[in-house]
Amino acid sequence: MNPPVPSPASRRERRARSRSLAGISLGYFMVLLDMTVLAVAEPDLASSLGTSMAGLQWAATGYTVAFAALLLSAGAAADRFGAERLF
Repeated sequence: MNPPVPSPASRRERRARSRSLAGISLGYFMVLLDMTVLAVAEPDLASSLGTSMAGLQWAATGYTVAFAALLLSAGAAADRFGAERLF
């Protein structure tokens, strides 16, 4: 007995899900890469800024706050214009 052949609509749906998963994974990877770059650059930041650990924490916090503000703005734009279109 042969297994049932998936309909073209279910194939499209499966492709759409795969694309969505790939897009979300790529976005999450970019966030992780961004945070990794910041962590790796901390010693150079400390030496170039000539600051203590407290000053370096302020720099990292400022970067994180700016990144979060951009994420919130992107979320509002995605609500307005559509997530797929904006992404």
